[in-house]
Amino acid sequence: MTNDMVVVEQGSPYAVMPVLDIQAAAARRQAVIDFTRRMMVKGTDFGVVPGTGDKPTLLKPGAEKLASLFGLSPLFEIVEREMDWTGDAHGGEPFFYLQYRCTLTRGELVAGQGVGSCNSWEKKYRYRTVYPNRATAEERERGRLETRNGRNGSYQVIVVNNPDPADVVNTIDKMAQKRALVAAVLIAVNASELFTQDVEDYRDIVDGEWTEPAHSPTTAVLPTAPASAKPTAKAARTTAPPPSPDELPAREARLPTADTNDQAAQSDPPDFRGELPDYRRLAIDATAANEFDYAAYMTLRNGVYDSVDRIAKTRASLVPDWLPAPKVNEALLLALEVYRDKRAAVEAEGEAAADAHKAAKSVALSAYSAMRGG
Repeated sequence: MTNDMVVVEQGSPYAVMPVLDIQAAAARRQAVIDFTRRMMVKGTDFGVVPGTGDKPTLLKPGAEKLASLFGLSPLFEIVEREMDWTGDAHGGEPFFYLQYRCTLTRGELVAGQGVGSCNSWEKKYRYRTVYPNRATAEERERGRLETRNGRNGSYQVIVVNNPDPADVVNTIDKMAQKRALVAAVLIAVNASELFTQDVEDYRDIVDGEWTEPAHSPTTAVLPTAPASAKPTAKAARTTAPPPSPDELPAREARLPTADTNDQAAQSDPPDFRGELPDYRRLAIDATAANEFDYAAYMTLRNGVYDSVDRIAKTRASLVPDWLPAPKVNEALLLALEVYRDKRAAVEAEGEAAADAHKAAKSVALSAYSAMRGG
């Protein structure tokens, strides 16, 4: 091999020349930039995932908009597929794997291709977590104890295998197609300069360290009751001053550390008992917004609820005129839990954040109303 320069004459089949002149290429690039600024919505079409850098992540709705802008039609084909329902080939654990190729066409022209895959052994599908004081005897025996670091200090969870892996097969199928679509769009419209791959799917398994502004449990503001509302016994409870951060541990210490209705909590292996305060009870007994939000976050934090502020915003969206009282708090806590699970499920199906919020809010409000007796 030499470093001698090889000169290829113009017109030769080996001289791959640009199909666009500089002016046309610049106009095409500017069209993508202008479309992104004017038509795409942050949080719905693209977003930044913590720990994955500063470049925005292209989401499925945004990929579809860019494909439509260039008149591209997607065609999906399965490249590889493995469906081990019984787990015979994987040590007794069911395993599902799908890989799709997405081809974007415009008439007879193939504009780009992308490959995406998904499998049931990805962390978000393979495992579930449960707090030690809410785990069953079987979960304590078969699960593994992990210590994790959160914004409010370290905490422990028991990691167990998903007991119903077959339930995620449809989600895995759609996720593989979604990843293939995004990969194809980035190539076809030359959008990799602006966006990265759809890594929001991997928020639970991204390696690396990052820092975010801490959310103090004392920053939430209690919603003000409408001026026309008459004073009630419930409203009287809100006059208690919110606890300071130093007061929370003392309040937690006075509460039981295990659910007395949980048979597993009364069984022998106390290795996991007492690791966490009963934040659920703290939330139910809360007398102020910041107290409830902090305890609710510690109870429900997972996926959708990544901060106390997120709990506060969701609470205000669900029940804007909320006034703390044990029964009301219990219903609200249930609604927040239903919202979290429903939104995560809808987003896993590939729906936009706004649509996922709307669907989750409807189900959560129904649960809240039912628990409050209509």
